[in-house]
Formats: sequence, C-alpha cells, structure tokens
Amino acid sequence: MCLSNTFQSSSHDEGRQLRLLTWNIEGYKTKNLDYGSDNKLNTMYIKHMFENYDIVILTETWTNSTTENKICMQGYHPFHNSRKEKHRHAIRDSGGVAVLVKTELLRFIKREPCLHEGSIWLKLDKTLWGNNRDVYLGAMYLPPEYSSYSTNNILNEWDIIEKEISLFQAKGPVLLCGDFNSRTAADEDYIRNDARDDFINLPHCYIPDNPDILARSYLDATRNNYGKKLIDLCIGRGLLIINGRTQGDLFGNFTCLKYNGCSTVDYNIISKECISYVKSFKVLPLHEFSDHRAISLQLTIPDFDNNRNGQILTDLSDAPGKFVFNEISKNKYRETLLSPEYQNKIRDFKDRLYNESKSEVDNAVNDFTCILKEAARTSAKLVKYRYRKSIKRPWFDTDCFNIRKKMFFTSRNWMTSSQQIEK
Repeated sequence: MCLSNTFQSSSHDEGRQLRLLTWNIEGYKTKNLDYGSDNKLNTMYIKHMFENYDIVILTETWTNSTTENKICMQGYHPFHNSRKEKHRHAIRDSGGVAVLVKTELLRFIKREPCLHEGSIWLKLDKTLWGNNRDVYLGAMYLPPEYSSYSTNNILNEWDIIEKEISLFQAKGPVLLCGDFNSRTAADEDYIRNDARDDFINLPHCYIPDNPDILARSYLDATRNNYGKKLIDLCIGRGLLIINGRTQGDLFGNFTCLKYNGCSTVDYNIISKECISYVKSFKVLPLHEFSDHRAISLQLTIPDFDNNRNGQILTDLSDAPGKFVFNEISKNKYRETLLSPEYQNKIRDFKDRLYNESKSEVDNAVNDFTCILKEAARTSAKLVKYRYRKSIKRPWFDTDCFNIRKKMFFTSRNWMTSSQQIEK
C-alpha cells in the first residue's frame, strides 16, 4: 500500500519512518511580541520546527474549551483535552494536552475515549505501520505531585493511567509521550536477571525480561515519588523508557531547565516488543518559549509487506484464499453490508478525500477492499490456498533438471505410442 510522503519508507530494507515531537510548551501565548503574534503556534520558529514531524504532542497548553481552538496549524489536524475546572484563585488556565497530526495521516488515526483528564489516546491503524497490530499513542500530562491540583484530586491519577494503559495494551502495543513530572534517577524500568524458576510458580503467560536490554543512562540523579510510580508502572506493564538508551541521547539529558535546577521529567515510553523500532531520540535545544526542551523521536517500522527481499512477488504461500458463497451466505453478506455498522464505514469511506495520484488511488482501493473483506469474513467461508513447497537440493543443478525433463518427455511419448499399438 502506498503511503503519503510524510510517512515514508526510507529504503527497501529500512522500513517506514514516523517522526514525533513532544514538548511542554508552557501555554500557547507568548509575551514577546517581536515574533509578530502572541500565539506561539503562529510564529515562524514554531512553524519551521513542527513541519519536520508527522505527529506533535503538546502539554501544558493552558487552554479551556473556549480557547483550545488556538492550538492549530495549517496542514495538521488538532486533538484537544483541556482541563475542565479552574482553581478559584488562578489567574489563568492550567494543564491541557493537544496532539497535532498531519492531515495526510488522518485517515489512519482514530481518537479513543480516555479516562484521565490529562491524556489523549489515538489508535494508529495497522495499515499505517505495515504491521499486523494497531499501535496506541498516549499523550499525557501529570501535574507536579505537590501541586494544588494533585493534592485536591480525590482519585489517584496513576491508577487511572495504569487502567488506561491496561485497556489499550489488550489491543496492541502502546507509546506514551508527555510530561510526567517524574524523576527516576538510576532506577531500572525492567527486572534485571529475570528468568523462569522451577521454585517460583509463575503463570504460563509470564514472559521474562530480555537480558540484552540496554541500561538507561541519566544526568538527573534525583528521585521523587512520581518517579517511583513511573518505574513501577513500566515494570508492571512491560514498558521501557526511551530516554537515555538510544542513539541521540546516550547520556540521558535534562528536559527541564529552571532557575532552581535541572531535571528530566519529559519522556517517551514504549512497549518492550517495539523498542527495536526506535531509530533515534533527541533532546532539542532550549528555547525562550518554555523551560522545557522538546524531545524528538524517530521510529523505523519494519515493512512487513516488503521484508522478504522481493519474494513476495513470486511466493504465493501467503495468498489470502477465496470466499465460498452459497445462498445463505449471499443473503448474510448483503445484510452485513446493509447493517448500520457497515453503512457508517462506507459513509466514512465516501467522505474521505483522495486525490488523483497513483498512491491515493491505491489507498482508496485498499480502504474499500478492507470493508468488503471484513463483511465477507462474517458471512462466508474462507478457503486458504495450499501450496507445496519445493525442496531445493544443492546437487540438483541445471544439467540434472534438463536430463529429468528429457526423461519425462521420452517416457510420455513411449506411453502414448504403446497405447496406440495396443489399440
């Protein structure tokens, strides 16, 4: 399937690349009018910065339901989650999360319902990744542990976040991006020397941590309570912190620089099975718009459609098969397509915008074919093709092949002539 130019395949072997930016912007407004606007997102600096990324996660937007439309940019579709209540003594709004997604990728992305007021969950469709599972992106902001919001909040935010992660992990891998206000110091986010033991009755589904996991580097040697909770969350849910363990951030740089010290509180966190997708992670230079440094993540997803070095064109062992219909399944197929669920899917397909380029035509054909296949799977019987795998013997060269071919030809002629003589 052909994808847009933003989410591209850099090479046949390397796979597809997705670029994400995470930044605590500390409010969408700026007091420095030298930039020509009081909205940071309207400045040339931000526009040039964002244009290199497919998905931009912004935390602490300081918006409400009325002002959240200020978080927008041409070429991107915004998703918002603003804090609903404002402290009675506050002179401005606080909190808030926004995600900007390039419009070319919008058809692959669906917003999911969330439980936490400071999070946005997006489903990245498996067709976007070229993978066999959807990936769930969680954009998050947690206020400092001793802030008035945290102390007055009756519900434990960490319990809510863990519940969200658990719900989405049941569907696919997760990627968390945001400001967690958690300082983890040297705490390990996995179990060292983890292995099955005959003396410990572990469940069959338990998978020990890979002993080859790279240790995480860090410059922030301070640990707080939120940091302990984040580490417990990572160990309990099988997640790995990307900061400090990949190319581009081998020392675990500070992400927040204030007058009273430096800290690492902004993180990208990913499911363990996807850690190999991380190509690079960088902490970008500080800018006057915020005390937080933006963090850049580049993912390279193996292209499962092309990872057979060209064999996909000749090896039909993975052909999807065919659907066998009878009178009952035909009627059921018609009823399925006329059901409200599939009528909504067809309506959504008709509302999508495709241009006349070859890649967009491919996208349209694939999207519509997926709807028809899903309906057929619930109605008809799928018969898989069976292919006999040929065994290649090293001694069977071209000469042997030609001799065998000649022998078969001579034998067939002899059989034909013998039958004619008998008649």
